[in-house]
Amino acid sequence: MRATIVGAFAALFLFGVTTSKAEDTPLWKTIGSWQIRIDTTLHNGCFMFGTYEHGDVFRIGFNRQNSKGYLMVANANWKSLEKDNKYPLELQFGTNTPWNGDATVLDMSGVMALTLSFTSSDMMQELADSSSLTIKYQGTLVTQMALTGSRAAVNELIQCQKAADAATGPSDPFAQPAPSPSDPFKR
Repeated sequence: MRATIVGAFAALFLFGVTTSKAEDTPLWKTIGSWQIRIDTTLHNGCFMFGTYEHGDVFRIGFNRQNSKGYLMVANANWKSLEKDNKYPLELQFGTNTPWNGDATVLDMSGVMALTLSFTSSDMMQELADSSSLTIKYQGTLVTQMALTGSRAAVNELIQCQKAADAATGPSDPFAQPAPSPSDPFKR
């Protein structure tokens, strides 16, 4: 089987302005139908966000709290999803080999969202190179989404994260570099 997606992470992250305060997810840039945003609740992790005609919402980005990537998908019609339950999903970008993982359900202001985390950069590469994402649950089609303009959006997502990382700097200015034995405050 293909590399397995790491189980969902515990930190609550937000879809974007549809379910959060705008100041928590400021807009970086809009690329085609994609919004590139910064999630301040995830230590300035950038994400790309898209909505689809049948109510699907898709988000993929970086969680700077645990140094992983994550993917979220939701639809207000998926009312049978139960918070904190796990659902085995198959995700296929274009015609690539599917990714398999257990998605955990988070309650996002009354909308249940399936979320997975990952550590392989291959997922972002496949997203950039593919024109569609197909998601299945127990062999049954859940949704299929067009990924129009995903290459440009992924490229901008990476630029956003580089800029956010550079602007954030170390969280403890006393931690780096190692202090000099004669002057512990010398940098």
